[in-house]
Amino acid sequence: MSPNPAQRWTLLATALVPLLLLTWRFDFICDDAYITFVYARNLAEGRGLVYNPGEWVEGYSEFLWALALAGGQVVGLSPLILSRLLSVLAGVLVAFVVTGWLARRHGDTPVAAHGAALFLGCAPPLAVWSTGGLATMPFLAAVGG
Repeated sequence: MSPNPAQRWTLLATALVPLLLLTWRFDFICDDAYITFVYARNLAEGRGLVYNPGEWVEGYSEFLWALALAGGQVVGLSPLILSRLLSVLAGVLVAFVVTGWLARRHGDTPVAAHGAALFLGCAPPLAVWSTGGLATMPFLAAVGG
């Protein structure tokens, strides 16, 4: 059964309310994220993609994430804020994709669809990695949730 728009938005809200509350509650930043922040800062300031200027060692985990954070720093955005903003937005995108799938799969059984959406929204790993500072959530969103 094809879900109607109201049902899809209701499912999304069912997942997003607990997800955003848990994201706010955990407010976690991974220590490894700071490594990427330093690489990004040095790149943005013209010293290259290095941790220590003059030492060419690749120590960041995600190349594209380091480039994105460096780009943000060039325009004056803090990597801490930018990484959290992009990760939370990616988490919302994942919730949107998954709740859309739930609506298509369980549209004829609203209780099952809402229960699954609530389960998704209450998943601590999804909330924790929405603020972790790494590219975990953007990667999950990029591969389709």
